Amino acid sequence: MLAAEFLKTIYLGDRACKSITIDGLGKRIVIQVDEISRVRSASGRWEYYNEENIVDGLMVFTDARSIKFDPVGPIPNDYINEL
Repeated sequence: MLAAEFLKTIYLGDRACKSITIDGLGKRIVIQVDEISRVRSASGRWEYYNEENIVDGLMVFTDARSIKFDPVGPIPNDYINEL
């Protein structure tokens, strides 16, 4: 599954970014989130589905070529608005 397809099945709407690890040589980015939920409804919305939640979940992106923080500012350490 491609990253863009996978991200459509993830809910991070009121979740917090705990850490970001950038491995430049390994072309890998790891984002730790306080809780990750899956979107499983036909509507494509979260709809408060919590059966597959992952506490302190890691999202690992391999073969990364770039990363952009927008807007520019402090290191992400709070709610995730968009990924």
